[in-house]
Amino acid sequence: LREQIILHTREELPHSTAVMVERFEEKPTGIIEADALVLVEKESQRGILIGRGGGMMKKVASAARGEMEALLGTRVFLQVWVKVARQWRMNPRLLDQLGVAKGPSRASDS
Repeated sequence: LREQIILHTREELPHSTAVMVERFEEKPTGIIEADALVLVEKESQRGILIGRGGGMMKKVASAARGEMEALLGTRVFLQVWVKVARQWRMNPRLLDQLGVAKGPSRASDS
């Protein structure tokens, strides 16, 4: 999803986006349902990413879903939300949720 965001927005949106997969579940039918939250730092970035009438997000999510289906070999139902999280790159709790270590190696924390 993040790759598609970067490819579709190019210079319009800085690379200060993060994607948190909140749910990834395979149903008995074989369909995978996934919910993702995209974090941006500014309201203007949210507007760029969503686009007029949701058009940009539709393009991004559709391309991401297509790649996921090819990779996983099954249909994917993908829901995406965009949230402004000011200075998320400086928030240790968010970075931890994203699995991103800030500063020195965190190997000693385990």
